[in-house]
Amino acid sequence: MGMQMAELMFAEDVSLDKKELVTRTNALIDSGAQIWEGEENAEEFAKENRKSDLVLIAHSKLLCEFKDATLPSQTAIMFARREGEAPGEEEIVQQSWSCDNAEEILAATKSTFLITEMMSQVLEPQERLRAFHGVLQAAVELSQPIGIRFIHSCQIVASKDYLASCDYSPIERVGSFNVRFYRIENNDGEMLMDTRGLDEIGIPGRCMFKTTSCTSWTPVMVRIGRCRG
Repeated sequence: MGMQMAELMFAEDVSLDKKELVTRTNALIDSGAQIWEGEENAEEFAKENRKSDLVLIAHSKLLCEFKDATLPSQTAIMFARREGEAPGEEEIVQQSWSCDNAEEILAATKSTFLITEMMSQVLEPQERLRAFHGVLQAAVELSQPIGIRFIHSCQIVASKDYLASCDYSPIERVGSFNVRFYRIENNDGEMLMDTRGLDEIGIPGRCMFKTTSCTSWTPVMVRIGRCRG
């Protein structure tokens, strides 16, 4: 099982006020969000990311039961400078169906905030979505990035489009999951369609179809994904 991960993309270096982020997150989802400081896991995580500024937010009302301990669900935020092209970027641009200027956003990006969930895999998918998107929405509102790269669903989304979709439940927001299309070479125009982003939130069964009409199947694939979330 993977994790939900998104990069906020900026044309210049920006800062993010931790207290404002926590306050806005709690206003959105009331998860008992608070800055997670002084814990061993935070220290070790920071050591592995020396080039990044790290913030860990703990959701005290979303507890995760493990064999040896009960811990709050956490969301990590790391600042980093963009250093050259990352693997898989060409595919992400190609599969960013809701963003007409994905390539331009990527080219203009100089720094990022990586937002990722931690300690959350044992929660129900709806709770994982709620916690992740609560922090994500708060961070986007406060920092105003030029775009969002959803790593787990393989797409770039314009920030204004994401915020416009925040009136809907998390699974219905742009970026939560993606329907991808691949043309099959030398096979009479057939296309392979699949979903990305469902497995990463613990929803089993990755949808996949082979078809000659992506237009007719796209609404079906989107509806399947939303119903599962």
